[in-house]
Amino acid sequence: MIRVSGLKEKNGHEVGVSPDGYSTPELLNEIKVRVTELLDIQSRCLSEEILPALEREGIAIQQV
Repeated sequence: MIRVSGLKEKNGHEVGVSPDGYSTPELLNEIKVRVTELLDIQSRCLSEEILPALEREGIAIQQV
C-alpha cells in the first residue's frame, strides 16, 4: 500500500523506468489489473463457497 501511494505521488511528475522495467503509469495499471483479479476471486469464493457453507450450518448473513 505504501508503494502504491508513492507511485501515485510520482505519476505525472517523474518520467523513467523502475528497476522492474515498468514506467509509473504502467506499474499502476498492472497493480490495478492484479488487484481486480484478486477481488473477483475473493467475491466468487464468498458467494459460491463461504456463504453456502454457512447456510448449510444454519448461519445466515442478512444485509441491513
